[in-house]
Amino acid sequence: MNSLDEPSEQAVTAGLRKIWRGQTLLLISHRRSVSDSFSRRIEIRKGHGLIDHSEETP
Repeated sequence: MNSLDEPSEQAVTAGLRKIWRGQTLLLISHRRSVSDSFSRRIEIRKGHGLIDHSEETP
């Protein structure tokens, strides 16, 4: 999604959420704004392992 403008990026993200609702989707992105819109984000940083950014429940 590197060449998409913000409205187009949001439309694609909304479409993915709708199509994959209730299922597991593995999405690889360099844009944090894309991954932040999903309930769980696992980050890999320069060989330092995984950082799990699961959605916190109050």
